[in-house]
Amino acid sequence: MCRGSKNYKSEQLKRIENYPHYIITKCGVVYSTKTRGWSKKLVKPRKMKKTLGNSGYYYVELFENKIGRKWLVHRLVAEAFIPNPLNKRQVNHKDGNKLNNYIANLEWASSRENVIHAFKSGLIDPTKYAISKLAKVIIKEIDNGATIIEIKTIMESLIHIKKGWFPGKSMKKHKPFNNDAPENGIQGLCNRM
Repeated sequence: MCRGSKNYKSEQLKRIENYPHYIITKCGVVYSTKTRGWSKKLVKPRKMKKTLGNSGYYYVELFENKIGRKWLVHRLVAEAFIPNPLNKRQVNHKDGNKLNNYIANLEWASSRENVIHAFKSGLIDPTKYAISKLAKVIIKEIDNGATIIEIKTIMESLIHIKKGWFPGKSMKKHKPFNNDAPENGIQGLCNRM
């Protein structure tokens, strides 16, 4: 529906909230309706350039009163076209493709729902996720002056890595974390920091 559409008139358009000079389509195409030059006469809407950010999402820069702000395109589509009665804060791409900003591929989600979707669809490797979370906890505790013994106690009480459990996914496919192996133990983790 959106792929071959080159004429903005054939698509459903909505004004972007707080930016009256911009409109957006259900496909995530943003148009500027700003006037040009001193004449202030209406001009044909100009298609805005989308930029691919480091996070892998498209964004556009919108200006109001000469102040620019970068906006994620999928968020603009969701705010314009998808009702959010539960006031969820994140927008989830149903197919996992960050570049597919079509309205049918987007839904409002809580942070928890978004992470669970990422685990179920294979977008996040549960072993890497658990290890990175663990590393953040350890770094915070080291900064607070914790000893290695205290860190080990915290680790065992916070995350069940020794049992091979990771949030959101069964560990049948993964080997349990071996805390006794020198490269995997507390000392090995601290040596890598």
